[in-house]
Amino acid sequence: MATASIKGLMFQGDSPNWRPLLRLLDEELVGWFMWMFEVRTLDRRSLHAYKHSATRGYVHLDRQGRAYAYTRGDRYRPVPVAKALEEVFRDWATLGATTRERRLARVAVLRAKREVDHWAAYGHGSYADPRPTQRRVGRATQSARGSTATLAL
Repeated sequence: MATASIKGLMFQGDSPNWRPLLRLLDEELVGWFMWMFEVRTLDRRSLHAYKHSATRGYVHLDRQGRAYAYTRGDRYRPVPVAKALEEVFRDWATLGATTRERRLARVAVLRAKREVDHWAAYGHGSYADPRPTQRRVGRATQSARGSTATLAL
């Protein structure tokens, strides 16, 4: 079953909001991103567009940290945060990411996957679920040492 997309238009490009990205990534990784603009959706969500300076990939996050993918025709659809991060970091290793940066990116993806599992285990659905009642209640942490992530960073 496909998730419905929502229409959104660029609202402003002058006042960056880094909080959604800083909740997901280490500051060292955030330094690789450029805040591009804010999108306002027809249902009044505010999405922030962040562009990775090396991979040129985008991550669109709402104020609660839920991820969205741009489809076409000014439409956005909810996606799991881990998937959005995997997409933006996918080719980074070939573009010069250091071992430390690749490890930090892996940890961020693993953390996002664990949060989805946490929300699902407690009957709240996915963290990427666009329902406005969804709240974030903390961040799981995991050392990248010894992890078996399938993400090739």
